[in-house]
Amino acid sequence: MPSEVITYKLSPVEMAKLLEGDKKSMGAATKSKRDLTKDVYLKLVKQGMIDSHIRKEYGISNWRALKRLKDAWGIAGDSGASKGTKAPVVPAGVTLEQVMTKLNEVAAEQAETKKQLNGIHEILTQLTQKINSPVDQYIQNGEEKSNSDNSAELIRALLKELL
Repeated sequence: MPSEVITYKLSPVEMAKLLEGDKKSMGAATKSKRDLTKDVYLKLVKQGMIDSHIRKEYGISNWRALKRLKDAWGIAGDSGASKGTKAPVVPAGVTLEQVMTKLNEVAAEQAETKKQLNGIHEILTQLTQKINSPVDQYIQNGEEKSNSDNSAELIRALLKELL
């Protein structure tokens, strides 16, 4: 059984836009597939545009059509904008030994930072426990410190680590 046909009448404004060729407001691509050249594509990729947006902008219906264009241009793979960071390029004149030395320095700095963060975490854990424990009503021995005194020491230690 055939489905019902629904007709839609364009308003005078919509009809004028359609006749004037205002494609953007009508949902069509703003440029045609013929406008997309290798140079234009590479420029768009360099600006950070990904393949799906390029396809939409140039009215390319699916990824296979864009892939065929890229194959014809000698470009392989995705636009690269969606792949994250690229491997760093080592400047000319830098030896492997220099790179390894720098890598070791960075690893040592990372280890020191991790050690500092672990110390801060430990202080915060102790401070949280002190805050959550009931406050002593009285000090049994004159030499004992109350929770608030101990908390103040932990806060000082935390600030010393942070600053």
